[in-house]
Amino acid sequence: MRRGKKIWKRLLYVLGGFLLLLLIGFIYLYSVAVVDPPDPADKSSLELRRKEMSSGFYTLKNSWFRKSKSGLYEMYVEGSPFERGVINGRLSKELVVRQEDHFN
Repeated sequence: MRRGKKIWKRLLYVLGGFLLLLLIGFIYLYSVAVVDPPDPADKSSLELRRKEMSSGFYTLKNSWFRKSKSGLYEMYVEGSPFERGVINGRLSKELVVRQEDHFN
């Protein structure tokens, strides 16, 4: 009878230690996973509009996007990191929407 109590006691210690490690892991994951996005100082690039120079060739400032003769898409983007992201999205809008339709 005494041996059975020792086994249950050890099992409870192991289970309690496992649950404690699991709780510590969740607390750590939550603390490193929550990241606030940066707030860019210059948001003037949100007002930019692209121009269609010819069929499938778009420009915005010094950046451009086109479909080459071989069928590949090519893009050149310049500016600050935030501005590059906005320009990339504006230039490739139709391609991204088409890809989403195909994947879904």
